[in-house]
Amino acid sequence: MTRTAGCLRPACTAAERAEIESFEPGITLREAGDPQQIVGNRPGQRMLEFVREPFAGFERTIGRIGRSRDGETLIFGSDQLHVVSAAQVDHVHIERILPARGIGRAEMSLACRGDFGSGPVRHVFLDFDQHWDGLDELAGQVADWLGKPCVLGEYALDD
Repeated sequence: MTRTAGCLRPACTAAERAEIESFEPGITLREAGDPQQIVGNRPGQRMLEFVREPFAGFERTIGRIGRSRDGETLIFGSDQLHVVSAAQVDHVHIERILPARGIGRAEMSLACRGDFGSGPVRHVFLDFDQHWDGLDELAGQVADWLGKPCVLGEYALDD
């Protein structure tokens, strides 16, 4: 594990590294981050199962979601380098937040099933847009590509 801004991020196993090196892009996401920013981002403690320490060559995953050559693993670089078992993905989720005190936004995530104890799924961040309906079409494309449903969350206020 590598310490990143006070949090340990797991290094890739040899198998995960081979999967990332065999990355086959599927869909371009809207947010293409800076590699150095991703390297410096602190991963959330709840996401450590899905994030890995970036290594030279991970840059081609930034702003795209793709699969390993065998299709068993989803790989994407958004705010972190993510490695997610395709079998764990339950659905694509859109959180739609209307302006109130804040400016509003939309956040797209993969809802992943696992042994998480406190909840049935964990949401792994994929992309965001500054408009609350700005990701609906892209989320539908990702869901179709994955063969999973797309769930549009109820509108909530940005309090």
